[in-house]
Amino acid sequence: MEKENDQTVLFDLWGVILDQEKAGKVMVDAYRKQAIDEDVNPETIETTIQDYNKVLQNDKSVSDRKVEIVDTLQDLAEKYIEVSNDKKIRSDLEASVYEDSIKVIEDAKEEGYNIAIFTTRTAEWIRDYIEQEIGEIYDAPNGKTSERFDEVCANESDQDRKVVSFTEDAAKALKAAQETDYVIENLVYINRGDNGLTREECEELSITYTENLEEVYKNLINYNGGKKMNNWVSRWAGSYTFISCSYWAPQYNSVLNRILGKGFDTTLFVHKKGNVSFLVKKNELDNLGNYLADKVKEDKSYAITLLGKLIENYKIIMKQMNELQGKILTQKQYNQFMEGFEKHLAYHVFMKKTVDYLPTELLNELLPKFRETRLYSEKVYTRTEKFFRGFASAISDKESVDAELLTCLAQKDIEKYISEGILPDQDILKERFESAVILYKDGELKILTGAAADKFEENRRNSESNDDLVKGLCKRWKS
Repeated sequence: MEKENDQTVLFDLWGVILDQEKAGKVMVDAYRKQAIDEDVNPETIETTIQDYNKVLQNDKSVSDRKVEIVDTLQDLAEKYIEVSNDKKIRSDLEASVYEDSIKVIEDAKEEGYNIAIFTTRTAEWIRDYIEQEIGEIYDAPNGKTSERFDEVCANESDQDRKVVSFTEDAAKALKAAQETDYVIENLVYINRGDNGLTREECEELSITYTENLEEVYKNLINYNGGKKMNNWVSRWAGSYTFISCSYWAPQYNSVLNRILGKGFDTTLFVHKKGNVSFLVKKNELDNLGNYLADKVKEDKSYAITLLGKLIENYKIIMKQMNELQGKILTQKQYNQFMEGFEKHLAYHVFMKKTVDYLPTELLNELLPKFRETRLYSEKVYTRTEKFFRGFASAISDKESVDAELLTCLAQKDIEKYISEGILPDQDILKERFESAVILYKDGELKILTGAAADKFEENRRNSESNDDLVKGLCKRWKS
């Protein structure tokens, strides 16, 4: 069923949708033919091709002339592609489109998403090589700056669409996307051949790392797919520990209710080998967002106060983590850390979620403060991941248990270890690492692993409405 496309999935073109090496060779062939037709000097043709190949190889010697070189070659190449009927060129260009990008675009369109492309130069010709209908193709003649991202997101917003993800193979553009005034929840780095960021660097930047688009988008698309109010929507996906998720699941209810006055009744974390997707129910997300926006509309100082508390709390927990990094915490140290760690989630949710529900005039007034706070504090959860991993490593050294498995401790396991020195069986941790679901609903926190987790996911994806599934599982857990 076709759904309303009020969410945009944004992709870079070269290196994400197009195989840069293959498509580059096609451009060179097309350029050569068009240049010869236009009587371009043979020496100029060869020099241009040599420079263009250096650009494709990310040769820094031509980085300052990249735009000029690409424009010189691709102006003629694209002219040839558009006007000629060269079957080989067209066939080779079709073959340069990555299979995983084709599948992801197809699935996204089927689930009702709008697809947009963001590339350095105008590339309307790509529409002929992607079967699915594509929305806007944005260019960035002066680079993919945060200002240009603002313009792209604003244009989508003017059409009642929100950019929910951006996928890129270059670090600079992803960092610019983080600095935009519009929050893009899911930033994805695709490594097509060890050409930039490492997985660890992505974790530091709170960017999702992948080497295959389907691995990431099968979660984002399936979970966000459909606009029914009782459907799950993905809030983020990335590299996080099971430890963190086990704390956040109940905190999204109890702590948000305590500090903000409203929280989520239902949250879902899907963990597979260190990669996590976090989901909530759409109606609960909208209820919380509208509730927070209403409070700000009633009293703008409420926003300033909470953003100030976020910064204060950020300083406290960052100082604590720096002091306690790599140590096994005492009960006193753990209690002190938890006080700030819990509160931060509520402040963070307020900062991230409220802006999506504020009316335009009030948003424009308050956005600079929200943005300033976000940029100041955005490293916190990257830092807590490092902290929990350091805690797991310290236990690993003492107990001779694989540190990776210890990142799959749950909150209750950590508290039991601190108080009694007892760890769960390693087989339990292994199952959680391979495949696990953490579901919080109506005050009940449950963990499924192995085949049970996989079955839950299969049923959830195949179910038009997940309520019966969740209720059934919770009923069995309670009995």
